[in-house]
Amino acid sequence: MSYDDEGAWTIRAHGSADEGERYLSETKPHYDELTRGGVPVGTCLPLLGSDSLAYAQLAYRYEPGTLDYLDRALQAWVAAYEYAMDARAKQAAGQSAGDTWQVGWLGSQRVREPEHYKLKATQAWLNAHALATVRGSASATKSLVAVPPELYGEGLQHRRELAAAWRAYRNGDVAQAGTLAERAAVAAAQRSRRKGLIGQWAQLVSAPVIAATAALFSRSADTEQLLAHGFRCHREFYDQKRGLNRGDVPLRDTPEGWLSLPLAALLRLAREQGLSGLLRSDYAAEWIFAAD
Repeated sequence: MSYDDEGAWTIRAHGSADEGERYLSETKPHYDELTRGGVPVGTCLPLLGSDSLAYAQLAYRYEPGTLDYLDRALQAWVAAYEYAMDARAKQAAGQSAGDTWQVGWLGSQRVREPEHYKLKATQAWLNAHALATVRGSASATKSLVAVPPELYGEGLQHRRELAAAWRAYRNGDVAQAGTLAERAAVAAAQRSRRKGLIGQWAQLVSAPVIAATAALFSRSADTEQLLAHGFRCHREFYDQKRGLNRGDVPLRDTPEGWLSLPLAALLRLAREQGLSGLLRSDYAAEWIFAAD
């Protein structure tokens, strides 16, 4: 942690990774083709979840200031959920929603109804919502909150509870949001008792985010301190030389560790509510908060 001339305190990021630069150069043409019209967004589920976020985080580290990639990831998410909702409505009305394509780095796969509108687990929705918050996009946030939970309801309990808390918060039910955030915290604490990286993830990534979220919902004076703790824990988890699984790229070289969308979203909201003024972090660089 360091301080600037104005007294702001900054949580610095872990070291850069050569592996990321190679991955960026190899995947950039593929990403550009998919998100600039190579595959119609309206008839596929492009780069949903880990694929689109991974590329946005690569650009975050190696092309700082390039908001285009973050915004395209958000647009792809929103378009995919809107398409999924439309397909679901057509099926409920007895109409054919047709086939669609799920697209990823390893190629495309045709998926037939009814499975095609069931998107990735709850974490994808949480990432999309966090990105909409970071970018200050009211329209994207509104679209995401309108998505029926059953379209993304798969996933771990603490993620489901956290997503429900955010829906309540966005709908103006702050009390319910706080209750759900507390339930998410309990679920995350239970998971943090597991051994290995699963327990570490819950303890150092999930639990601090949920604690800071609950503090924000209650407008606690501890919000900024909990956010700082979250950024430090994020760095501790991702600044490891081991991979998630044997043979995997070390955690410190994986793109998902270079940006914390959940904490960045909370930091933006905390500033808007006057709960944070001095905290900065390389995991939530100031340029990503630029207005639409």
